[in-house]
Amino acid sequence: MLRNQASVEEFELLASGVTPGFAAAPYQFTHGKGARLFDADNNDYIDFCAGTFTNSIGHAHPIAVKFMQERIAELWNIHDYSTPLRIKLLRLLNEMTPEHIDTFQFYTGGSETIEAGLRALHSYLPPERAKIVSFAGAYHGKTLGSRQLFGWQFPGESDCDITRLPFPDKFGLPAEQKNAYEQHCLELIESYFANDLHIGAVIYEPVLGAGGNLNASPLFWKQFNQLCKQFGVLQFVDEICVGFGRLGHDFSFQQYDIEPDLVAFAKGIGGGFPTMCIGGRKEIINAKPFGEKGGASTTFGGNPLSLAAMYITIQIYQQEQLAANAKDLETQLKDHVEKLASAFPDIFDFRVTGLMATLNLKHGTEEETKRFALTLHRHCLAQGVKVMTFDHLFRIAPPLNISTTDLDEGLNRMFAAFELTTQQGAVRTDSENLCPSV
Repeated sequence: MLRNQASVEEFELLASGVTPGFAAAPYQFTHGKGARLFDADNNDYIDFCAGTFTNSIGHAHPIAVKFMQERIAELWNIHDYSTPLRIKLLRLLNEMTPEHIDTFQFYTGGSETIEAGLRALHSYLPPERAKIVSFAGAYHGKTLGSRQLFGWQFPGESDCDITRLPFPDKFGLPAEQKNAYEQHCLELIESYFANDLHIGAVIYEPVLGAGGNLNASPLFWKQFNQLCKQFGVLQFVDEICVGFGRLGHDFSFQQYDIEPDLVAFAKGIGGGFPTMCIGGRKEIINAKPFGEKGGASTTFGGNPLSLAAMYITIQIYQQEQLAANAKDLETQLKDHVEKLASAFPDIFDFRVTGLMATLNLKHGTEEETKRFALTLHRHCLAQGVKVMTFDHLFRIAPPLNISTTDLDEGLNRMFAAFELTTQQGAVRTDSENLCPSV
């Protein structure tokens, strides 16, 4: 066994449904600093997925480390009871969000937060307007309720009739056709709203994160807002992947002048710690039964350590102006991605929004593309850059405080990995190989 890889015993004891990237290249990391990870031999790897869109302030930020070391000696879990820090954090969130987003509750993961929002909406909406719709191509989590929103069913689960609205962007769509396609989608959405008066709310990501960084124009979202108001449809905005500075604003809905009624806050708001939050109009979040005592509570959500991680992450994020940094680095990221796309025809299409990019790969058949992507993933790690790969999608989302030097170096390492992959081809015949040797 190599010192930078997981052991055979670990694979035997670990569930097989781990991420395909780890399954293909089971590297083991020992510590991190800033935008870099390190293995037992002190080899460095630039982290181009910030954990999994979570480590917005990088790894082991010294201010956060000191703050959390002090907090861990104080309190761990006291359920919903108060701490001196909770009111400070609530004030921060209240200041960052629009005036009408004035009530908050804390959770530990994205799916749990989405499920809480669905419970709040079903508590508030009248029975005749209780239908919640989503967008095609979206991703909202792995629990039963969150999966039903985008049609991911397991064997034996009953079918759930969820209307999925057309999203106004797709890979392969020529730029000159995008405006017309957006208008076509708006017409279809208006038809859905007009012909199904049971629709009371819509859940969506302003940019489809897991769907490939697909996005719509500000004009589309302006007209979509108007349609929601016209038909009395509430807006539940899922910021989990794309919020908290990732696009150059505190929250992605601000970039598009969206007026949400309910918001699930981003992975990055906890700096890598399992802590998330939902915010919304008081009349929605306090509606019963969700608003009844215990209706919104959770075992670990809002525990003192989680709140501390969220609080110090927001403090660092604001002090270091990380949203502005993400926006400033967008051009640098886009320039590199355009060079990659020009040099390697296996990049079928790409999207860059803020400090986030997705490369859509196409290398022969669907299965050949998967093998190519996983081989590319292995070569990226071998070159010292950690990325996120899922089927044909190759995603880049480094920490918000990554330096221009680290961003350049990581993208150059990616370029070298693409060269190796195109020269050698997809060397494995099994696209889901779990062998610990690389």
